[in-house]
Amino acid sequence: MGTVSTAVEEFLVDAFWPAAPLVVELDGYEYHPDAGPSSVTTQALCVTWRQLGGEPAWVVGRFGCCSRAPVTRRTSSLFRPVSELNLILLGPPGSGKGTQGERLQEDFRLPYYATGEILRAAVRNGTEIGAKAKEYMDRGDLVPDDVIVGVIGERIEQKEAEDGFILDGFPRTEPQAEALERKLTELGRELSAAVLFEVSDDEVVRRLGGRRTCTNGHIFHIEFDPPKNPGICDVCGAPLEIRDDDEPAVIRNRLEQYHTKTEPLIAFYEGRGLLKRVDGSFAPDQVSDRIRALLATLKMEEEL
Repeated sequence: MGTVSTAVEEFLVDAFWPAAPLVVELDGYEYHPDAGPSSVTTQALCVTWRQLGGEPAWVVGRFGCCSRAPVTRRTSSLFRPVSELNLILLGPPGSGKGTQGERLQEDFRLPYYATGEILRAAVRNGTEIGAKAKEYMDRGDLVPDDVIVGVIGERIEQKEAEDGFILDGFPRTEPQAEALERKLTELGRELSAAVLFEVSDDEVVRRLGGRRTCTNGHIFHIEFDPPKNPGICDVCGAPLEIRDDDEPAVIRNRLEQYHTKTEPLIAFYEGRGLLKRVDGSFAPDQVSDRIRALLATLKMEEEL
């Protein structure tokens, strides 16, 4: 096996610990379990190791396929927090941002902020900026960008976000992106990446248009999670209906708004070297693997 520096080992462990929380020591090596050589995470680890002068070795046993590295510290170091990771999730409605945001939150132990929820939380908590937001919301007006940015600033200044944050639903326009950039600079923070979930319009219509909801809020999907009896809720027996915002014409309108107002952010963040593209058309587990590999590569670039 080639020589791999301690710094590189530290990077590999820090970058991949969410996929490999258990480590086995044997004959002076640590064995890091992974999903197997076919997974994107494992492939990325192999490629990274080769590029840095090491030879990947795989061990097949009770843990399946594993990567190995010389032991240089106790395995408890696997569980220290990752370095600051500040992410924005971009993509059309139905692209999987919410699903992947929650997985990232669990993997990296970072707060996941959906803009609508943190606005409502600020109002509930009665903060000064929350009171401003409430005035607009009570009138049925759109909350101004500076107020939304202020609410976001309140949250990312808290201890829960000191190692980073995941932001979904904002920014949606270039002026909002510029306002957020100014706020982060003011707070001495900066974005790590803007992750773009690429999904075709037809796929979005298929995903959102297939949802069915009962009056009690139980949600099914005619293709991905169908009820046992068509048109009837498995939980309460109420009829399943198509919500107004899941009608194909409404979905197409939301997509048009996305292409007009939000899609320009792709060029905005690409010009700043922050854009990272992910094919969101795959199954959730496959998308998660690709994001994990992407972020591991990002961390490597920062460390080296």
